[in-house]
Amino acid sequence: MNSQRPEAQYATIAHELAHLYCGHLGTPDIKLWPDRQRLNHATEEFEAESVSFMLCQRQGI
Repeated sequence: MNSQRPEAQYATIAHELAHLYCGHLGTPDIKLWPDRQRLNHATEEFEAESVSFMLCQRQGI
């Protein structure tokens, strides 16, 4: 059972999807999003956290 509050769940999902859409996991089609798998871990996490923060701010979380 997930004990996270809905706001924390939203932030986590946004963070993980950011990894996908920022290209950290590769891409099925370069037209959809870039393949940026060669970034260092710190940069990937910074980008994913930034996207999550912006989305949460926009939702008032």
